[in-house]
Amino acid sequence: MKNTLRFSAMLAILFGLGALSSAGQATGGGVSVKAPKAENIELGLTYTYKVAKISKMSGSAFGLKGASIDGVYWLGPRAKNIGVAFDISGEAASDIKPGVNLSQFTMAVGPRYTLWKDKSKSRGANLFSEVLIGYVHAFNSVFPAPTAAVASANSFSLQAGGGYNYPITKSIDLRVIDANYFLTKLPNASNDFQGDLRLSAGVVYRLGVPKQTP
Repeated sequence: MKNTLRFSAMLAILFGLGALSSAGQATGGGVSVKAPKAENIELGLTYTYKVAKISKMSGSAFGLKGASIDGVYWLGPRAKNIGVAFDISGEAASDIKPGVNLSQFTMAVGPRYTLWKDKSKSRGANLFSEVLIGYVHAFNSVFPAPTAAVASANSFSLQAGGGYNYPITKSIDLRVIDANYFLTKLPNASNDFQGDLRLSAGVVYRLGVPKQTP
């Protein structure tokens, strides 16, 4: 399981860095494409804790611990306070039932909206909300199937919530809190529904800081 989680974490980091890197490049072939402004890009790395249940009707909750990398490109004047965000995360839990473990790897994308920002500064506290839709791969566990139990399963995912960033240096923010309702439809021999709470905290790096306007 440890090797699988290490691989998932490395894949998440490489995917996130590759996405942001490619966003800043222009296409060749004689066609000029305006590159995104660096100050519109943020990259976050957080510790995550997910409060989950095996099924909606189950009374036994358990915790999944892991990490997440997320990024956002703020659209700027074209769409004020709106950005396109992605989130890649991996979590794991041991002995959710005797001898039963669970690991999850999630990729999601969607809009992020700034509810409030200190506009008097080039950097400032930022309160945001988001709705991300994606894909979850659950493995290293036991899932019911028509013929026999299987060790892995896939589902769409929906996470909705928001967070608060607070600046600590010129280019680094503290992700004080990021709270999301996390919905999946993994098989569970009941209603194939999971409505979890995911909490995150960590750091956010801004690739560029705009100049102060006089």
